[in-house]
Amino acid sequence: MAKPISKRLSLSASSTQTHISERVPLTTPRRFIEPAIEHFSPVELVHLITVGALAGLVQRFVAIAKPDMEAEVAAFMQENGLGTDTLKVRYSLAFPDRKKDAT
Repeated sequence: MAKPISKRLSLSASSTQTHISERVPLTTPRRFIEPAIEHFSPVELVHLITVGALAGLVQRFVAIAKPDMEAEVAAFMQENGLGTDTLKVRYSLAFPDRKKDAT
């Protein structure tokens, strides 16, 4: 027999936190961003935040979808000794045995 809906919809504290954070705007204390505010204009800050957000979306897409790499990009990565194994790049100390150029 299926569990009652109240049992199926119960959330753990961590998933509740994620659920809430998706709907609540991020607030950063001014002291953390003061150097950026002093260095960049408001328009530049918007550009910086936008580029960072888009880079994050691209990284997530690539990690999940794993699209084929274009020949020019693969050649550039290999010529410059850049790894393409995203786990190795991000957690290099955790995966010492993984090949640097693994895809």
